[in-house]
Amino acid sequence: MKKVFVSPAAQKGKGYSNPFFVHLKKGLSRFYRVLDPDNKGAKSQSLALLEASVKADVFVLSFVETIPFHRFGIIQTYVALLSLEMMRLRKKKVVFILHNPKPHNGENAFTNLLTNKLFSVSSLVVTHTSNTAEIARRKGANVLQMNHPVVFPEKGVPSFAENPARDILIWGEILPYKGVAEFLSLEGIQSSGLRIDILGRCKDAALTQTIQRLIAGNDSISWQNRRPDMDEVEQAVGQSRHVLFPYLRGSISGSGLLLDTLLMGGSCKFYVW
Repeated sequence: MKKVFVSPAAQKGKGYSNPFFVHLKKGLSRFYRVLDPDNKGAKSQSLALLEASVKADVFVLSFVETIPFHRFGIIQTYVALLSLEMMRLRKKKVVFILHNPKPHNGENAFTNLLTNKLFSVSSLVVTHTSNTAEIARRKGANVLQMNHPVVFPEKGVPSFAENPARDILIWGEILPYKGVAEFLSLEGIQSSGLRIDILGRCKDAALTQTIQRLIAGNDSISWQNRRPDMDEVEQAVGQSRHVLFPYLRGSISGSGLLLDTLLMGGSCKFYVW
């Protein structure tokens, strides 16, 4: 049986795992021997790529182009480039899943270098939206556009409270492109009386300070700066009138968190600035 390697790992550990990669590996296991089936993800993404580059027969790669923003990003970029070149020399199949038009943290010489290398070594580029498909076609790629996969929960849609504990829930890792600070800065939000809960970890010190300043002294807005598990998220969704995704324009073409929330039965509002 051929061996397949999926990158990145599903970030299994404290908090929620990324269900996209969990279910992707589960689906692939019907046809391939999956490397790292338990989503251990102990290594950096670039080192995991390098190790797998001499082991796997098929590579399914996501977010490799964001490696320059990881710790020791420049070094990791060159390790990733070496890994991709090894895959090419071994004449292995590479599937590049292009999730976003560009990395959420922006573009630079290193992200462009990795993106171009990914296009050049890939046998197939998979996209979930028409705009990312068009980007890939302009690169001359063999493109498969398909809807973002979803897996319906076995236990069905949860029940919801008649009197929700909050009006708006914002959940997921808090990053600059997600527009949380911009939403809280909107005229009238602070005085609206809306019960707003933010549930998600932020590792950006400047953004953390900005959000803390914006919600200081406002009893109707709360923020739990931590990574919850999926059961807690589902419970919070069931206690919310609406779930909001106030993303910034530029790097977004879709949202896995939005689909996860819809599958929980949440009433979602997706806003792109």
